[in-house]
Amino acid sequence: MPAKTPRSVPKPRRKATSSTSRALKKAKKVNQAKTKGRTAPFTSKQVSTFYFKCVLDDNGEPTAQFVCRCGVQRRMEPNTGYTNLLGHVFMWHTNFVAEMTSASANTGTLVGFIDDKTHKIFSWIDMVLSCNLSFSFCETEAASNYVKIGSLSTDSLVKYMSLLVREVETVIGSILPKSFGIIFDGWTFRSEHYVAVFASFRHDGKAQNILIAMAPIIDDNVDDLTARSHVKFLDTILSYYGRSKANIAYIVGDNCAVNGAVANKLQVPVVGCARHRLNLAVNLLLAGDDDLLNKVQKLMCKIKNSLLVSAKLRRKTHLHPVLNQDTRWSSTFDMEFLCDDDEDELAACMPTRREEKQLKAILVNLKLFESTSKKLQSADDVTLLDVRDLFDALIAQNPEVTHYLRADADIVKSPGFERACVNVLLGRESTLSPDEEAMLDPLAAETSPPPRPSEATSDDQGFAADALERARRLRQSTSRYIGQVAVITPTSNVVERFLAKPKQWLAFTAKR
Repeated sequence: MPAKTPRSVPKPRRKATSSTSRALKKAKKVNQAKTKGRTAPFTSKQVSTFYFKCVLDDNGEPTAQFVCRCGVQRRMEPNTGYTNLLGHVFMWHTNFVAEMTSASANTGTLVGFIDDKTHKIFSWIDMVLSCNLSFSFCETEAASNYVKIGSLSTDSLVKYMSLLVREVETVIGSILPKSFGIIFDGWTFRSEHYVAVFASFRHDGKAQNILIAMAPIIDDNVDDLTARSHVKFLDTILSYYGRSKANIAYIVGDNCAVNGAVANKLQVPVVGCARHRLNLAVNLLLAGDDDLLNKVQKLMCKIKNSLLVSAKLRRKTHLHPVLNQDTRWSSTFDMEFLCDDDEDELAACMPTRREEKQLKAILVNLKLFESTSKKLQSADDVTLLDVRDLFDALIAQNPEVTHYLRADADIVKSPGFERACVNVLLGRESTLSPDEEAMLDPLAAETSPPPRPSEATSDDQGFAADALERARRLRQSTSRYIGQVAVITPTSNVVERFLAKPKQWLAFTAKR
C-alpha cells in the first residue's frame, strides 16, 4: 500500500525584522506627536469628547458610533484611539482650539479640559480644606477605600498647596491697586494670637475683600502685641505681594486703642466698625432697665434649669428659653421676644402687667436695632453713607444713643475722613476742605461705579431697608473719588465671619 503523501503545510509568514519593527514604532510615535501637536493645548481625548457624543442603542447601551456637533457620524471601535474622530475635527473644525477656549470661558470652568493629574490634585486640596481634614488623611486606609479620585501622598499634597499659595499671591499682587484699604482683626487661641488681614479695593467694577494673611503676630521678628508690632506685621505681609505699608490708604477695624495707634503710626485714617458702635449704643439704651432685664434673666434660668417646666414648655410651644449674654445684645432681643410671644404659658411666673408693658416698649426699640444690625451684617455693599443714614434714623427714634451714633462721636477715630467720604457719596465734593481732599487723594479714581441693583426687602430688615431706600431716591452722586470711597466697608464683618470658622473647628478638635 503506497504511503500517503503528506499534506502541504503553508509556510509561515516571515516575521518582520527588528529594523522594520523599530521603523513602525518610530512612525507611530511620530504620528502621535504630530496629533498631539495639532491638538495643543488640549489632548486628543479632550478634543474628541468636546465635539463627539456616543450614540446609544435602543437599550441605552453605548455603540461604536459617535455623532459630532455638526451632525456627522464617525465610527470608533474600543481601544483604537481617536484618529477617526480627530480626522473629522482637523478637516471641518479647523478653529477648534479657539472654540474650545471660548466655551470654557463662557461656562467659567475648565474642568472638561483639565488632565486627570491636575484634577486629582485640585480635588484633594479642595476636599482637605473644605472639610477641615488633616493633611495626612490622603494616606489613610479610609481614603484609599472610599475616595475614588486617586491616591496622593501627604508630601505631594503639601508641595502642591505651597505652589498654589505662591500662584495665588502672584495673582493678588497683580490686581492690588496702588492704594487700598486694610481690614484686620485678631483672635487668641490658647497662648497664640492670630491676625487675619483682608485687602479692600475696587477691581473690575466690583468691591473686593481678599484675604492676604492669617498668621500669628508673634514670631522670630515680632515679639509683642503693640501697635509697632502690628505695623511691622502688616509691612511684612504686604511684601509678599510687592507692596508695603506706604500703599495702605486706610484701615478698618474695631474701635479699640491699638487700632487707633496703628493708624497713627501708618499716618492713615481708621474706619471704626459700625456694628461695634451699634452694640455700645444698645447697651447704653438698656442701661436704665437693668433691674427688669435681670428679672427676665432669672425667669429664663428658672425655665431652663427646671426639667418639668421645660417639658411643659416644649409640649405647648416651639419656643425655648434664651439666656442673656453680655457680649451679644441680640440675645436680649430674643429673650424679650420669647416673653412677648409666650405670655399664656408662663403666666404664673411672668413679670407684672406694668413690667410687661415696659418690656414690650423695650422690644419695639430693639426691633429697630435688630433690623439695623442684620442689615450691617448681611449686606456686603453697605457704604459709610448708608451707615450714616441708618444711625441718623436711630437717633431720631432714640435720642439717648446720640453719644455713640452721632457723626462726631468721641469713639470715632477719624471723623474728618468719614465726613469727607459721606460728602463724596452725597455728591458734595465741592465742600471738601484741603485736608479732606488730601486724605482722599490716594483713593482718586477716573471711573464711577455702576448703579447698584435694588434689594429685596424682608420683614426682619424692613426698617433698615426702608431707611436706605428713601435716602437713595433723593440723590445721585458722581465724583473722581467715589469709585474707591463707595467700596470702603464700614464694618469688619468679613474678618469676623472668617475667624468664626477656625474658632469653631479648633474649639471642637481641642475637646476630642
